[in-house]
Amino acid sequence: MLGHEEENCRKKNKVRKEWRVVQTDGAAGRILARQDQQQETHNLQEGFIRPRRPIPRAANQQHTTIQSPLSNVFQALLEEEVEIREARAEDSRPSPMDNIITWNIRGLNSPNKQEDITGFLNKQNVAFKEIIHRHCQTQMQGSQMMQVYEIFKNVRGPLRKLNRDKFADAHEQQGIASRKLELIQEQLQHNPRDRDLMAQEKECRANYMRTAE
Repeated sequence: MLGHEEENCRKKNKVRKEWRVVQTDGAAGRILARQDQQQETHNLQEGFIRPRRPIPRAANQQHTTIQSPLSNVFQALLEEEVEIREARAEDSRPSPMDNIITWNIRGLNSPNKQEDITGFLNKQNVAFKEIIHRHCQTQMQGSQMMQVYEIFKNVRGPLRKLNRDKFADAHEQQGIASRKLELIQEQLQHNPRDRDLMAQEKECRANYMRTAE
């Protein structure tokens, strides 16, 4: 005989559980509705569920705020500039770029520098301004540096013809200025207090230095 007897079967006395729909009356229904309403109040708009019970916190818990190191940008630039100045102060030799910038700033409105640059241009001639104005107003193609180069290149020929009449004997001007300076200095030795001779001697000396360059 296979199996076992019905009296010895364990499944006989076992209770089977089943899910059934419970019909509630009015009072119980109101309780369930109130519970559902309370459950909905715990739900946030974003879809998260708010905890019903507060999270326990330790009594000695301290809130520490992490402060990010914020630095002032202007202060950092100032410190960097101070370091650069200190480094330059250690080296007493000025850089070539500093000399160029200083020369440009000092001679920006200096009449002596302008005279040195345009010393051998026939500026008194009426055609000088007309030539410069005509070539500067001409439209050029290319970058700004290329345009400046083209202007100088085009104005070189007309100015060469214009300056030839006045500076054709430029190589002889140094000797003429030297002899004129010696003559004024001899006259000044006999009359050392003559202010007119002093002014002429100063002008002749400046003219000689300019032609010697």
